[in-house]
Amino acid sequence: MKRILFLCMTVLVAVAVNAQCYLGGTFGISASRVSVDGDSDSGVELAIVPEFGYQINKTFTVGAMLGISYASAGADVTTLSIAPFGRATFARVKIVDFFADLQIAYNHSWLNGYSADGFGIGICPGLKVKVSDKVDLLARTTLLQYSYMDDVNAIGFSIGGGFNFGVAYNF
Repeated sequence: MKRILFLCMTVLVAVAVNAQCYLGGTFGISASRVSVDGDSDSGVELAIVPEFGYQINKTFTVGAMLGISYASAGADVTTLSIAPFGRATFARVKIVDFFADLQIAYNHSWLNGYSADGFGIGICPGLKVKVSDKVDLLARTTLLQYSYMDDVNAIGFSIGGGFNFGVAYNF
């Protein structure tokens, strides 16, 4: 039994030494103005999105995000989302990597005692600044997205509609 435990611990240490994993997260804020039939309302959305990932090579990364957001635009909406993603780094300039994430998300929202489920897919460009061997700063926005929420389809195109800023710790 001791040999099996020692072997498992040795394998875990070997994997951890060669791992290209990271753990981090972002904080996001966005502002919106909605106009329906002449009535308009503005609101703010705040989001906290922890994420983890595995860097396959210098170009490709896979991971997942678990986020919670709160939006107030006429009504208060809280949304929990789980979003696996694939990231492709398309340019490097010294310590800055430019990337694009392809995200597929499951969303569950609550509004005034009602709840709704849905999904979304989006392309999110961003950049990563290498502060040290272990720490990166992240910035990301949504460029194009499609979402479906209980019989409501929405397609959005946005430049600067909302930004996420955060930190990643590399193992």
